[in-house]
Amino acid sequence: MSRLVFVAALVVLAGCAGLTSDGATDERVTPVEISEATAADIEVPHTDGGVDIDRVISRHDAALATRSFYRRVDREDPIGSREVWVDRAPTGDVVRVRQSSSGATREALVAGNATYRPADRGPGYTRTPRGGHTPYIVSLSGAFTLEQFLSPYDYRVLGTVKRDGHTLAVLGANATLVYRPDPDPDETVDVVSRVYVGRDGVVRYVDHSGQFSSGGERVFQMRVTTGLERIPVPSWLDESIVYPPTTP
Repeated sequence: MSRLVFVAALVVLAGCAGLTSDGATDERVTPVEISEATAADIEVPHTDGGVDIDRVISRHDAALATRSFYRRVDREDPIGSREVWVDRAPTGDVVRVRQSSSGATREALVAGNATYRPADRGPGYTRTPRGGHTPYIVSLSGAFTLEQFLSPYDYRVLGTVKRDGHTLAVLGANATLVYRPDPDPDETVDVVSRVYVGRDGVVRYVDHSGQFSSGGERVFQMRVTTGLERIPVPSWLDESIVYPPTTP
């Protein structure tokens, strides 16, 4: 994975910021105290001088490959917010995606060998044969997006926190660097990034922001919840299609 980046200065600092609280609202989580513990009880891949963030992302992807989960991403760019529900059902995976941007919402649900979308006009839905991917996302776990936002920076373990019943290692990076590629190679961006990782390797939260010297801002926040029993079936699709009743 490429880590090409032109670094002017890098200072890692302690800190914590709010995260999206759940899949229904944009309410922010109250910042929490970071323990001075070294998080030695949570395995965090290391490389010379710091955290191996690429391996952290790979372990996150592998940890979710066989689990049911809910994931929400919020970005301050045209992509907007995206929600992903994954049910590793015994009869086959069921995946629902909802993406909201620029006042519009797009949805899709993949079950069995078909992809379902709400009808363009009126009630109901459309059904198409399932292709080789899930609409609107590159990876279910969000690994591709994590690579885009986190891989260029150097992280270290700041400590641990307790959140939602999980003990999490807090990985942090603060950086001031020359932003590439073009259009303006002289523009700089100040990055503050916090990544919260559980004992199971799942990246539970990300709070990442970049302030550009031109005045713009780039924000990326993510939350992952595991242990999902069933996905919430959207109102435009009959639940019996997603979860057919079983014969007693």
